[in-house]
Amino acid sequence: MRRSAAAMLALCLVEGLRPSATQTRPRTRLQSTNSPDLEEEARIRAKLEDHAAQQRGRHAKKKLSPAAQRRRAKRGASFEAAQDIGRELAEQLRDKKELDDEARELLQDLVSTTSGARGWFVSLLTDDDLAQLFVPPIDDALLQPIAARPEPNLRLCVMNVAMSAATAVAHERDGHRELAAASRATSLRSAALCTALLERDMMAGLAEALRALYEASAPRDDDLRELGEILGLSPFSENAASEVDEDWAAFLDKWRYGPDQRAAIRRTLYENWAPIVRKEVYSPIEE
Repeated sequence: MRRSAAAMLALCLVEGLRPSATQTRPRTRLQSTNSPDLEEEARIRAKLEDHAAQQRGRHAKKKLSPAAQRRRAKRGASFEAAQDIGRELAEQLRDKKELDDEARELLQDLVSTTSGARGWFVSLLTDDDLAQLFVPPIDDALLQPIAARPEPNLRLCVMNVAMSAATAVAHERDGHRELAAASRATSLRSAALCTALLERDMMAGLAEALRALYEASAPRDDDLRELGEILGLSPFSENAASEVDEDWAAFLDKWRYGPDQRAAIRRTLYENWAPIVRKEVYSPIEE
């Protein structure tokens, strides 16, 4: 697993769902560079690596039975335990091309809780050994449990795309090319997951959430000049006067994303789902 990518995504899923008040702050390039997500990443990465080492030692002695895993998932698996359970389920789907009834029930229980879904996504989106699961077409067995539990999975799906795209920019800016590549890979998987859900019309409200984030990440009046200097953009925004979703605006402010990171989020959304975020006519692809 790319530990750095796992750590960053873990931070996203731990903090990103917590309610946050809208912050008033000066949006400068310096503040963007010193974002708390990068400051916290090393701490969380160390914690995850330590936990993974402990889990490997435990699994070497005794592996949880499917029944024990199911009991743990139903009572609300911890974030850390959910990563291990989720990884085993994903590996079964990768190797056998399907989930048996017991594994399918276990995955449904896992992603029905916030901690379980967070752990599941960390393993699914960052483990190098699971890349095969994202080769189109993505299996319905992977999508159905997520789609069946829009709370908390809808918001998590969108956040995964946004935070990995923004973090790649920060790593690139700091000269950490390998970490930036890992974040981009996570963003690609996250986008593939959203695209599959949209094409099969499996998650109501996902298109609206992507559009709301696109509008919230538009250039702002107080940073247009700086944004133009960084990316050479014209000093105006097509969405400047539109109504912005307060929840997604608060999400961007919470992580202190600067204009270059918000532009990366907006670009990722546009490149993957232009008809949706631009409010053009969009229909799921008929198979």
